[in-house]
Amino acid sequence: MERLRAVLDAAGATAVVPGDIRRQPWAEFLFVVPRGGLGAVKDATIGGFRSRPGTRRLPAGAVTEIHRIARAHGIALPAGTVPSTPAFVDR
Repeated sequence: MERLRAVLDAAGATAVVPGDIRRQPWAEFLFVVPRGGLGAVKDATIGGFRSRPGTRRLPAGAVTEIHRIARAHGIALPAGTVPSTPAFVDR
């Protein structure tokens, strides 16, 4: 990871090596999958999800389920991840 970071830094890209490499994909998964998958099924953008009360709950429920699965696999996601993910989208 450090060699890859050095190459990316040398190319002018900022690269961050996460402290827990197993946790990072789950954190990304929490954000991307609910919006991408449900957006495709419901044919809605993030803005569309936010503006419809019926669909606004769907990504939040998916984030909660993904968080539970990560914990079951021993992945320690940061406290507050579930409420902070929809809040990030709202910002």
